[in-house]
Amino acid sequence: MLIAHLPSGYILSSYMLSPLRRTPVRPVWLLIAGTLGGIFPDFDMLYFFFVDHGMVHHHRYATHWPLLWLCLLSGALGWLALCRRLAAPWLLLMFSLGGLLHVVLDSLAGDVWWFAPFVDQRYSLVTVTARTGTREDGRPEISAIMVPSGTPGFTAEKAYDKLGWHASDTHPLSFEDCHVPADHLLGQQGRGYAQFLATLDDGRVAISALSVGCIQACLDMAVEYAGERQTFGG
Repeated sequence: MLIAHLPSGYILSSYMLSPLRRTPVRPVWLLIAGTLGGIFPDFDMLYFFFVDHGMVHHHRYATHWPLLWLCLLSGALGWLALCRRLAAPWLLLMFSLGGLLHVVLDSLAGDVWWFAPFVDQRYSLVTVTARTGTREDGRPEISAIMVPSGTPGFTAEKAYDKLGWHASDTHPLSFEDCHVPADHLLGQQGRGYAQFLATLDDGRVAISALSVGCIQACLDMAVEYAGERQTFGG
């Protein structure tokens, strides 16, 4: 939050001070409003850790919806069109610009859903293995293929209701008469199975750490409950 978004909000605010020098607001307050807007979306991390306990990725919260910041920006511009002498619309303008810059930068580094809450699309493409032929020894040839979102015949179903790592979205994928061009092949034809096994090798360390953390949380909760539980009216 502070490493990237605080400097970016400050730089944007500093840049905007020159074109906004005739506003009825002191430059320092414009600077504060823009810088605060630059880091404000990540304040949802407090809810993520202390209330939601990591159940949902914080980019799915309303504070990271670009539509929210675009509405705030539109509201500020409309307010200024009606009254330019008040300080509040100028502060709202700088604050919303900082927040909008935040979600733009997050779009470059991670997943931000620009049409949320109307479109909850968490991916631009998926990679799947599929049979693309038969080897000389009769075994199936398995290749890795990229399937962009929106491809006819491809559907990402409702997310699984999982135990443990809720912040990771896991969905069943359905394919019915789904066709993609030949250039959507990922890697060498016939090497898809080996590619997916190599990916699993890298993920085993992370899954092990996640499993240990989940079990440790269960043990901590069990010990806490055992110390508080009242039985037989005692």
